[in-house]
Parts: sequence; C-alpha cells; structure tokens
Amino acid sequence: MAFLERNRDVFLLSLLIVLISFFGPMIYLQLTDVREATDMEQEAVVIVSENLDDEELTWQSIFFHNFMILLPACIGVFSFGFVSFWYILLQGYLLSTSIFYLSKEFSFWFVFKYTFFHGVFEILAIILVGAFALKPAVVTFKCIILKKPFFQKRDFKDMSILFVLYVFFLLLAALIEGLITTRL
Repeated sequence: MAFLERNRDVFLLSLLIVLISFFGPMIYLQLTDVREATDMEQEAVVIVSENLDDEELTWQSIFFHNFMILLPACIGVFSFGFVSFWYILLQGYLLSTSIFYLSKEFSFWFVFKYTFFHGVFEILAIILVGAFALKPAVVTFKCIILKKPFFQKRDFKDMSILFVLYVFFLLLAALIEGLITTRL
C-alpha cells in the first residue's frame, strides 16, 4: 500500500495522459461524424490486415515489437518525462484512431475480441511506463515546489518496481495476444 501511495501522483498523471490521448481522438472523430477515412488511413488499415496475414505472430515477436515501440517512452526518463509525455500521447492517439477506423471496417465484436483482452494489459503497461518515466519529473517538482527531499533510495526502488511491472504487463499482453487472441 505504501508503494501505491508514494507513486499515486505519477500513476494519476500517466493515467490522465493515456485517457486523454486515447479517448480524446476517438470522441473527436465520432463527434465530427467522419464518414470516410482518408486514403492514407484506409491504406494503414489494409497494411495492418495484410501484415497480420503474412507473418507468424508469436508471443515473443509481439513482446519484442511492443517493447521496442515503447522503448522511447522508457528512455524519456532522462528528459524528466518530457519525451515520454509526448510519446505516450502519440501512442494513445495511434491506438485510438486505429481502433476507430478498424471499427468502421469491421464489426464491433471483431474489433472487441481482437483488441480488448490483451489491450487492457497493454494499456496498463503504457500507464506503468509513463509512471516510470514521469517519476523523476514529479520528484523534482516536489523537491522544488513542495520542499520535499530530492531523490531518495526508495524512489530508485519504486522506479525499478514500476519498470518490472511494465515489463510484466507487456509480457502478459503478448502472451494473451500471441497464444489466445491470434487463435480466436
């Protein structure tokens, strides 16, 4: 419980970024009544569909791919979360628009069964990598504004735990996607 309390601010900040970047574009696209995707967006849906057919998806390849996709968010820890903030916004936007345009092409059930079960864990992994990367910025802010102590040993331990949890949820998402979702 103490871990959650110490990291409440970074969790909430990361969660807020993910929620805004995921639901914001989806709501905007729905409200603007997008009837037809642009040529580039339609082509992206076709490329994704073709790639799913052409390559053998294993949980290992999915894990490696997702880890490499989120690696810039991890590296953003060195910029006090600045790079991670923008990268997480971008990831949320890409996930949101992909799901939106896939739902225009395919049935709700199709999109749901191929995204929801592993997607929950991928979203958790994105939130955790965001919390990991934003932790130095929050600690620095608290040090300067709230006169709290600068980085302590427990902050480094918390960052280690956040990173391990991020890898765990990314691995869990890859296992579900590679072993279950691809067989649906």
